[in-house]
Amino acid sequence: MKLQTDDYSCGAVSLMNAYYNKHHCYPKNMTIKRINNICETTEEYGTYRWCMRKNPLIKLEKSVYTIKKILQMKTFILLYSFSLPNGGVSTHYVFVEKDNDYKYTLYNYLYSDEETYVHRTMDKSTFIKKLLKKNSLRGEDDVDYPVAWEII
Repeated sequence: MKLQTDDYSCGAVSLMNAYYNKHHCYPKNMTIKRINNICETTEEYGTYRWCMRKNPLIKLEKSVYTIKKILQMKTFILLYSFSLPNGGVSTHYVFVEKDNDYKYTLYNYLYSDEETYVHRTMDKSTFIKKLLKKNSLRGEDDVDYPVAWEII
């Protein structure tokens, strides 16, 4: 599974990881750079949530904002928010695989303590606290987070 190498390609990386999870290989002739272009990703803002379904790799269900519904999903892309040290708010996309009712694997998770991207497992209560409840802040685009798209 891929990890991002910059500060703005998390949307494209989550799509590539979702594709790999479903097909057990990466798509031919499709790169992170190309997905960024198709999804209108910018260095300043990353990938807007309304551009995620434009991707040519994998079909995504309609966006879901309800935590209860997100917890029922098996494989999905999650856009969550988190507080920055300077008091601002940022967002990040991860591909999530629910291993069972109590364990989640997150691909390309932003480990903020070390400012690195990692693949990580979390138990359900940590997943809810760190990504769903604690971080459900309003971002600059005035949308409540988290937002999730189930993989079809």
